[in-house]
Amino acid sequence: MTAIAAAIARAPPDQRLAPRPPASQPRPGWVYELVLDVLAASSQPLTPREVIDRAEPLIGRRIAPSSIRNCLRRSAAQADDVVERLAHGTYQLRRDVLD
Repeated sequence: MTAIAAAIARAPPDQRLAPRPPASQPRPGWVYELVLDVLAASSQPLTPREVIDRAEPLIGRRIAPSSIRNCLRRSAAQADDVVERLAHGTYQLRRDVLD
């Protein structure tokens, strides 16, 4: 038993720390789905910054810019994915997917 656990065990019941509830974790792939939703709603190609600016109000919290950039970069690098890179820092959904 660690020193902290021993100290908690010795404390009177009304002074013990309550266990923390587990942090709620978003489901895997939520950033990818959000990026696709934002790109699908846009009539023009977007930069990662524009994707972030449009995505954050949808979920009501901040998103790490690196999460969006990595998602766009990885998606565009896969030949069978729906995201295409048009130029440096500019992305859109593939046209054949939109038709």
